[in-house]
Amino acid sequence: MKNLKFTKGNSLFLALLLGSILLLLIFICVATFSGAWPGSDVSAQILSALAGAVVTAMITLFLLLGQTANEEKRDKNAKIFEEKLRIYNEFLQKLCSVVSDMSIDKKEEIELEFQVAQIAMHTSAQSINKISEQVSTIIRGIKNGENKNGEMLTELFEIADTFYEELYGAENAPDKSRFPTIENFRAILIPKEKINDYENTQRQAVIDSLQGEERLTLTDRTKLLKAKIHNIGSKQWIYGRTTLVHDFYTDVDPGTNSYYSSQNQIAIDLVPDTSANIYRLTIFVRTWDLERIKSIASAIWPDRTFKPWPEDEPCRLLYKEFPLYEKDDVIVREIETLLAQIKEYRDKTYPLK
Repeated sequence: MKNLKFTKGNSLFLALLLGSILLLLIFICVATFSGAWPGSDVSAQILSALAGAVVTAMITLFLLLGQTANEEKRDKNAKIFEEKLRIYNEFLQKLCSVVSDMSIDKKEEIELEFQVAQIAMHTSAQSINKISEQVSTIIRGIKNGENKNGEMLTELFEIADTFYEELYGAENAPDKSRFPTIENFRAILIPKEKINDYENTQRQAVIDSLQGEERLTLTDRTKLLKAKIHNIGSKQWIYGRTTLVHDFYTDVDPGTNSYYSSQNQIAIDLVPDTSANIYRLTIFVRTWDLERIKSIASAIWPDRTFKPWPEDEPCRLLYKEFPLYEKDDVIVREIETLLAQIKEYRDKTYPLK
């Protein structure tokens, strides 16, 4: 009973119920003792019916009070969630406004302090400590001139993850593996003249972390092969976590005198087939035109014949097959040779001016 909460609507219902029961009791007492009811057992029957009615009314009352309390709690939680979401968004927007010019004045510091105080009303002390720590790191980096490139993704993700836990619960916390995302955004900040150095550093980091493992997953094996291949002239990427792709663009933009992506590009896929325990290295064009890739292959390798693949609906040429756990160096050497031959054909057939 102590957890039941009486609202204005509940109180009105209770008053009406008690009033009705009181009037009914008065009526029954008067009718019974005045002899208005025929039969000797009428009073007992009436009292039994009355007792049943009272019990039913009380059960109905308790159910109504419990239902109303649950609805009020649900409505309250929904409003708190909406308020949290609003102030968290406002905080991130204010933080962006403050640091976007890479300088912070006293007025902006005060505004941030008030923003932190606002989110503290709906956030645990532990979460506030995490948030303030990351904000402090961002601001110190800007004030000390340590963050000239505006790199603050690590801190922002920590803040976002803390907000997520406050909104959806720690048990639903997001995957904290943010490194790939951070590195992808960090690459945007790299000056053009340093992109190659940055990419080489990233490749070496992958090799250092995966090289020497006794049994890599196919996903990690694909990452390692991608890092080891010396790629020149093609767009290198991973599809579906285990397929290593190299695209050679063939269409030339006359305005920029550079190759651009189109359906005419030549593609090379290294695809694992676990059922056959092999890797398949295939070549094709993005239009899936089998005759066109045959023509390209004849121009590059006039004395060689390739098997169309797959057998049911051929649209590629099977260049080579490897055992699934062939040595990395063997696969890398074969792919680098293939890339060099296709690049030579592309540069000769579709030259830049």
